[in-house]
Amino acid sequence: MIATELFAKMPAPLALQILEHAYGTEKSLYRELLARLAKARRVHPAALQRIPRAERHPWMIELLSGPAAIEPAYQCISGWLIATQAPLLTDFLNALGIAHDGRGCAESFPAEPPPATAIRDTVATLVQRHPKDTVILYLHAFNSMPDTRWPELDSLLQTDPALQFTGGTSR
Repeated sequence: MIATELFAKMPAPLALQILEHAYGTEKSLYRELLARLAKARRVHPAALQRIPRAERHPWMIELLSGPAAIEPAYQCISGWLIATQAPLLTDFLNALGIAHDGRGCAESFPAEPPPATAIRDTVATLVQRHPKDTVILYLHAFNSMPDTRWPELDSLLQTDPALQFTGGTSR
């Protein structure tokens, strides 16, 4: 799934966490989202700022679920993952023997995907150690990067019921 599809399918509480993170720490990204939402709703951004976040964030989730918002959706998800989910990211990369910066950002990835058994074992361990919806989000985001589209991970994400969101934000 691409980032906009992830926003459409992830549970609302997770999407709201991501938006709250953007609001608190990614000010320029959040302003961009406000501007996009204002344009879509045909209102001035200042008018949106007067609306409580609890009311405008569902509108933002709807916006981030649309195909025109692929870049900001990806920025929101990746920024949140990197800033708040380092243990998950490092567990994944360590288990697969991929070098990283200690916070879960790899400089490069292996030319060939890790063995299928290593991927399956790593995914199973992640689901046991970390919140399921966060694992699902991370694995989809990871697998949607151009140089990390691994057939075994792709297959798991499409077919394993344990790796599917339930209670998404889609309307």
